Amino acid sequence: MATNALSGKHVLVTRAKDQAEPFINQIEEAGGISHIIPLLLFQPVKSDQLEKAITYINEFDWLVFTSANGVRFFLEEFKKRHLPSSLKARIAVVGEKTEAVLDEYGLKADLLPDRYVAEDLAVTLTTHITAGEKILMPRGNLGRTLLPKELEKAGIEVSDLTIYETVCPPEAKDQFRAFIKSGQAIDVITFTSSSAVRHFAQVLLELRIEEPFKDAKIACIGPIAEKTATEYHLNVDITASTYTIEGLIEAIITYYKEAKKV
Repeated sequence: MATNALSGKHVLVTRAKDQAEPFINQIEEAGGISHIIPLLLFQPVKSDQLEKAITYINEFDWLVFTSANGVRFFLEEFKKRHLPSSLKARIAVVGEKTEAVLDEYGLKADLLPDRYVAEDLAVTLTTHITAGEKILMPRGNLGRTLLPKELEKAGIEVSDLTIYETVCPPEAKDQFRAFIKSGQAIDVITFTSSSAVRHFAQVLLELRIEEPFKDAKIACIGPIAEKTATEYHLNVDITASTYTIEGLIEAIITYYKEAKKV
């Protein structure tokens, strides 16, 4: 992305630390100045249900992944006992980023919705899966209930398996306090998930700060994060129409290009 559309703009990145680099690179390629305060930390969840799912994996007709983290956490556990290539179940993913991580394990997605949200994945799955088939859905503890509920309505058996949990990093509060104390202005606050929005609100509440970046624009990766931000009384200025970090960067750039025309 060779452009200076974000030249001089200070952008706050709230993604998990180990996932932020590609986003930061794109901000800086567009001329922006990035600041990172991770508001997400992902931790594996070990359980008897996970052990049972891996032991009886061939009883499932489909594996459904709703996030890249779901792929990583599940397949890393699976690799300890089997080769990923031994999976016989067909695989559905929510979007291209999740598909890309799947590819890292030498696996291909059999099903991908046109839009990268649970609503579209539910519709796509119900048109490709027949009643009586069994689905294993490895995902995070904060996953939306819409997808398994819609599939169960269609007579599809769903094993909803929590394999990781999303928490607010313990250092986030001190990082925010120090950053606010520095007086650095922020032009855009970015949220790539509803969890990041919730943790942002949680940290500000604990710090007893209402508007730390009064003039900052709020940018969300898609309508779900936007809805959560609105619920926390944040005024969302930018929402990506393609629900990826590339789509979010493009939306921010478009916003500032349009602003210059006014």
